Amino acid sequence: MEVSQRPELPTGDSRRGPYPQPTGAFTLVELAVTVAVAGAIALSAVTGLLAANRMGAVERVRTSARMLCQDRIEQALSQPFVLPSTIPAIFGTWPVPATQTTTATDTVQVYADEGGTALINGTRTVLVSRPDTTRNYVLVTARVDYTYRGSNYRQEISTVRAPD
Repeated sequence: MEVSQRPELPTGDSRRGPYPQPTGAFTLVELAVTVAVAGAIALSAVTGLLAANRMGAVERVRTSARMLCQDRIEQALSQPFVLPSTIPAIFGTWPVPATQTTTATDTVQVYADEGGTALINGTRTVLVSRPDTTRNYVLVTARVDYTYRGSNYRQEISTVRAPD
């Protein structure tokens, strides 16, 4: 009995022969393109996260400044106002002039981080006016001006207060 033999493989470069050898490696060009694409994706993700963090910080400071304004508005609304005897101190003297007049200015701490290292100070101003002298209502405006990251910001809230 005769045993059948396998045909011999051609000699020489096996990639060109009838039985090409599979290769499992990546070429340098494939690796370079993969690294470049992954780097571009990572760069855009980090840029987006940094922009979101910056916007969040600006909003935190803005909210704090707005709360400082709201504090003065609540003070103007909560004090008794009965003409001619009881005038809120925030109005200054009576009668309030028809044009906007500054009645209070103070330096305030707009924001401080948890460690106390990043402090943002500002100026809170209270302006009052009596646009219609026949009705005796008072327009109260609270304003906080501050600088954050080289830009100037202003938060302002106004309300109208009539006698009780």
